[in-house]
Amino acid sequence: MLVSVVGYAKSGKTTWVLAFIQAAVAAGLRVALIKTGRRHPPAHLPRHPPHRTHQRDSDLPGELPDSIRARDAGADPTAFWCDEGLSASSGNAQYDFPIPLPPRKTFGTVWWSLLPAALQLHLESADIIIVEGRIVAHATVVHLATTDTRKYAPKDSDVVVRSFDEIPRTAAALIGRARIMPGKHTAPRRGDNRPVTLQVNGRTVDINGYVMDVFQEVVVGLVRSLGTENPEETITISVGPANPDDGD
Repeated sequence: MLVSVVGYAKSGKTTWVLAFIQAAVAAGLRVALIKTGRRHPPAHLPRHPPHRTHQRDSDLPGELPDSIRARDAGADPTAFWCDEGLSASSGNAQYDFPIPLPPRKTFGTVWWSLLPAALQLHLESADIIIVEGRIVAHATVVHLATTDTRKYAPKDSDVVVRSFDEIPRTAAALIGRARIMPGKHTAPRRGDNRPVTLQVNGRTVDINGYVMDVFQEVVVGLVRSLGTENPEETITISVGPANPDDGD
């Protein structure tokens, strides 16, 4: 299911999203979040260059950033998309991409095609993808209309939340109205029964769940496209030096 959550600033979008994530996870569903907006980095958090993988500080003072609050509620992966680029987190790892947030008028139709392929694969493993701050095609639209009761919800809204008191009820109720996102990958995830090992120069390199999911989906998909008899067995790929006879 694809869910868009929209509303004015301070209308309760993030509060609703966190309640929805908690209800969905409690129901046994896997949830991913893409939050859109402007970047307001806390003064104590350093900026990281694009494509740099780093460990998240687990002892952040003050209010937790929304992406970490969503992760703690059970969402994985979580992503924040702003004019400066896209930051995706899974577990303790963060991946930064220099992909600016598309304009509001075109975001709803182009957003998916702009995502990195690895992030697309990771999102496809979720039962529910939430996009906070933008309406996207084929989504169930949740409108937080708590800030100005004189204004009506957009005609394409599926759920209208008119007060903060309605947030827990409407978030939980939507779980029972799950709609599968068009084109969503519906094959069962390979999970822990498809372990992935990576060796460089004979030495095993530790990889996290995000990278493991990417290897599983990409490698198995490519092997299957070659018409092999059974790509579900063990797959071994070796990438050696360009001229192995040189002895370098």
